[in-house]
Amino acid sequence: MTLKKNKWLKLIGIAFGCFLLFVGLVIVWAHLPHKRVTITLPFTPANEIQYLIPMGETLEHPYSGGHPGIDFKWDHVVPLIAVADGEVSSITEATDEGAHVIYLELTIGDYVARYKELDKIEPGIKVGSKVKQGDVLAYPHCDSRDGRIGCQLHWE
Repeated sequence: MTLKKNKWLKLIGIAFGCFLLFVGLVIVWAHLPHKRVTITLPFTPANEIQYLIPMGETLEHPYSGGHPGIDFKWDHVVPLIAVADGEVSSITEATDEGAHVIYLELTIGDYVARYKELDKIEPGIKVGSKVKQGDVLAYPHCDSRDGRIGCQLHWE
């Protein structure tokens, strides 16, 4: 009986030691220098937004799963800019609520910025393009169904 008890105590001691080693490594990793990523809004300050739907669940958003990004809306076409230095990793065309739209993904190190509901990509921007923060990437989808122009960007 004592032999079995000692075996279990030894196993528990090894498991606890592994756990402490893991926690120590996580703490050390967290204090190592990391590359800092600074982002801006996907539009210039001159193009102040007219309307905004934030991330998370909102009363105005029709999907029960929540709202995974931020919707920006203007009453005119605005140039959408790179939020940081990065590389265009994806450009996809799709139909969204009956409208033809374009989606663009910008990879910024370990992060991805998604620009959705676009009408037009800036000439010269393609998959693999390296861009600098502030470079014009695209233009938002615009709609005038209710008689007023409304241009919107869904950004994640």
